[in-house]
Amino acid sequence: MTLPYDEQVRVLDQDGQPIAGMPYHIIDGSGKVYKGLTDGAGCCQRVHTENAQSLAILTGAPALEKW
Repeated sequence: MTLPYDEQVRVLDQDGQPIAGMPYHIIDGSGKVYKGLTDGAGCCQRVHTENAQSLAILTGAPALEKW
């Protein structure tokens, strides 16, 4: 089943280039955690929710501290 709300974060450097292999830690409004490394395009995994929610997003060393 596809949930009606989804978001995907892309991590870019100061020149606008994607950062592959960047650790990330995302928490949605219900407390569900998504973590991993960005892909070759700098993208985190897509977050799907049943309703509009705020996301707490950490990258780099702060993300690793949450792992």
